[in-house]
Parts: sequence; C-alpha cells; structure tokens
Amino acid sequence: MPQDPLQLATEVGRYLFAYDQAAGRAATMLLSKEASTEGVQASIARQHEDGHWTVGFGRRTGGGGFRLMHEVVMNDDRLVDEVRAGVSERLPPESYYARAARAQRLVQENFDGEHGPYNFLVLPVGAEAGRMTVYAIPAQTDQNAYRLGGDYRFEVNPAAGEVVSREPLHKRYYEIGKRAQGTGGTAHEATRPVETDVLFATVRRPAAPHFVMTQERTFRIAPDGTITPVDTRTARQREDVRVLRGM
Repeated sequence: MPQDPLQLATEVGRYLFAYDQAAGRAATMLLSKEASTEGVQASIARQHEDGHWTVGFGRRTGGGGFRLMHEVVMNDDRLVDEVRAGVSERLPPESYYARAARAQRLVQENFDGEHGPYNFLVLPVGAEAGRMTVYAIPAQTDQNAYRLGGDYRFEVNPAAGEVVSREPLHKRYYEIGKRAQGTGGTAHEATRPVETDVLFATVRRPAAPHFVMTQERTFRIAPDGTITPVDTRTARQREDVRVLRGM
C-alpha cells in the first residue's frame, strides 16, 4: 500500500469502485442465468494476485464456514469469463469467503444505517495481520441519483469475532443528480479526501470532478480518482461546481 495519504485514498477508492462494479455485474449475470438466490446471505468480491476477480454468493455455516452457492469469474477488466451456478461447495472457516462473510456479518450486526439500504464491501487488509476492512456505503436506489456521505469504515478481526474500530467518513449525506456538474464538499471529517470521495468521483456519470474543501486546503478529485491540491478561491468561484455544505 502507498505511504502517501492522497495516493492511498486514490488506490483504495479505485479498488472500491472496481469491487462495486464487479459485484454489480456478477449479480446481474446471475439474474440473467435465472440462478436461484434463495438462501444467499452474502456476496463477496475479491481481486486475485493476477488481477482477475471472483464474486462468491452463499451463506454462512456452523463453525464459521461458508457454503459457496454461486461464483462468477471475471478478468482484470471485470468482464465475465465464467458463471458457476449451483456449485454448493462447503468452504472451511479459514477460506477467504468464510472470513470475509464473517467480517461482513459482524459489521451488519453492529450497524444501524440511517440512509436506507447499504452495501458492505470487504477489503482483505487491515492495520494488523488477519484483520479486514469493511466499508458500509449507502446503496444507489435511484438510477438518476448518486449518494455521497453517510458512509463508514470498520476494521474487523474475523477470527476473534470483533469489530476493532468504527469510523464515520462524512458528517452529512447527499443525493446528487446526474448532471454534468462538479461537486464540492466542505467541513469534511478529515483534513484530506478519503477513499469514498474517490469512489464517488469515479462512479458518477456523466463524469465530473469532485472537490474536497477542508479548512486548510482544497483538493480536486478527477473522474479517474487522481487527487490534486488546487487553489481554494478558484474552486469556490467555479460556476460549474455545486458546493455541498457540511460534508
């Protein structure tokens, strides 16, 4: 992982975008195959070392295991290569899907979302070995609006059954329409952009930059996730930027 906090936010935000895209495409493909989702409790996306993705659908079993019911295999561009429907494969507690499903469930049990349904994205890394990071992000329920804010980052120890930390990433919550217009968030929880700011900038269509305006500096996030410090006065004076107060 990069040491520079801006580069780290970019890399993790891009990963969240890829995760969200892979999970969405996998779910759509399963529906097109008319695969039964009865009994599915969790869907987990994972990028492998060679770049390809797999998305597993299944349920937790006794003793911390996981029953894999369906799996969608994608290339590194997240285009579907194979759909393994109805596999019914029992995985041990130490398997990735089992660990990620436990981490996801631990967060869900301790989470009361304020903004409708949430997606829970599981990353395989944490501050210490064996931990995972789970992001709770408001799900997009309106095709004509994107959600920004209301999101949280959790660090979880699946082996110990413990939520180690819970951190809100924004103070406020907004729904942003599909307009060719940049956005700017003020009064940010952090002193710099966080990874879900990058996710918002990369997922929006039509593509437009997102600005994070802290008390000290202003940052521009390009649609590809690149973060650049910019002049605060110039950013605030742009007529093509909608400023969101109290983010």
